Amino acid sequence: MGLTEEEARKENDNIKVSKFPFMANGKVLGMGETEGTLALSMEATAFEIVNTIHAHPTLAEAIAEAAEGIISKPIHLARG
Repeated sequence: MGLTEEEARKENDNIKVSKFPFMANGKVLGMGETEGTLALSMEATAFEIVNTIHAHPTLAEAIAEAAEGIISKPIHLARG
């Protein structure tokens, strides 16, 4: 976390990227917020984020969804 995808690939081409659109989160829609997370400042891993309890509805759910995408199990995104 904390790097752009391009910056991360320059450091190590073996990265996995997952994105979850904030606009798919009900709390975000209600608040009109678009960004912000504690995980960046903590340099949390995807597994640490996924194993954190995420109350519903909260903004943190979107971060959990993105982290779940890293370990191949996002809940609220359709996979084609």
